[in-house]
Amino acid sequence: MACPSSGPDGIIVNDTLYSVFRSSASGQRVYLGKSTLSGQQLVSSSKIIPDFTGLSSQDFPRIAHSGNAAAIAWKQVSGGVAARAVVAFTSNIHNGFADYDTVGISGVTNVDVAMKAGEIHVIWENDATGTVMYSKGTYSTTTVPSVAAPAPIAVFPNPASKCVTIPVADVKSCTMTDVVGKQFTPTMTTASGMLHVFVDALPTGVYTISVTDMNGQQFYAKISVE
Repeated sequence: MACPSSGPDGIIVNDTLYSVFRSSASGQRVYLGKSTLSGQQLVSSSKIIPDFTGLSSQDFPRIAHSGNAAAIAWKQVSGGVAARAVVAFTSNIHNGFADYDTVGISGVTNVDVAMKAGEIHVIWENDATGTVMYSKGTYSTTTVPSVAAPAPIAVFPNPASKCVTIPVADVKSCTMTDVVGKQFTPTMTTASGMLHVFVDALPTGVYTISVTDMNGQQFYAKISVE
């Protein structure tokens, strides 16, 4: 039986809680969740990296940060090779994780990660040799443009059955997440500085709507679809 959520871990950056966990549905993939503390709302939940050919399983994710820089480490089996230690890094967690690297080649049982400014420290257990392994990486601490934390925004009407209007212009993306973390990409249009999101194709229920404008600012709201 799959554990409900193996290796859960989390960090808080400004008003956002970032959590990592393994899905209990498949028991094979690790996810990154993002929630606001002030609004107590789930903003998003998605796989840390996309699926690829040969990926068998992932487990025991851990996350650490230093300022806005963050790293996630987890155990992964792919290509028929014994479990590896894998690390994903970003210099600004508000922009997401773009890439990952392998630090432990095989025989990995558990993995953990810690950070301080300019440094990433990874430790794991090698089951084949019975030893504890350590790896250190460095990154540039050059200041990057900051991205504001997601901000609450008004949505009307709420509840809605056909369309909701949001006072955001120049929209880059819009997603809706239900209470179990499933994401939807609704149809939308913009007019007179307003975003119109059509919800009539969605199942009834409670959703968190997340909007990102062309400047990278994110907005969110909780709505009910009837």
